[in-house]
Amino acid sequence: MATAENMENQIDSEMSFASALEDYLNPDMGDLEEGSIVKGEVVRVDDDTVLVDVNFKSEGQIPAEEFRDAQGNITVKVGDRVDVYVARKNEMDGTITLSFDKAKRMQLFDQLEEVLEKNGVITGTITRRIKGGYTV
Repeated sequence: MATAENMENQIDSEMSFASALEDYLNPDMGDLEEGSIVKGEVVRVDDDTVLVDVNFKSEGQIPAEEFRDAQGNITVKVGDRVDVYVARKNEMDGTITLSFDKAKRMQLFDQLEEVLEKNGVITGTITRRIKGGYTV
């Protein structure tokens, strides 16, 4: 004979299973908006790719070239926190496209705008000559 306590435990168990199933089928993708910059953690580094975890279904894969310095060395290691740009996310299959370079460019542009608004001075190094001037 089922007691009230046993029935409550069974109902709680069924509700927990239903909740877990709902979470699995409709995962919370967090605040990852396409076009935003988010913090992520480097979880794997190899010669071709860097995997970054941004709390999505899967890690974002970024070409290792985006993390190389002038000497060709990869500048991040597993465990490092990096800012990345969310280029695209596909909630259906759980994939995400990230860019480290684009995040750096956007942050630099924001800093330049801030200095411009304050009539500040920016010092830079000319890296090459182009048709309309120079790249700094």
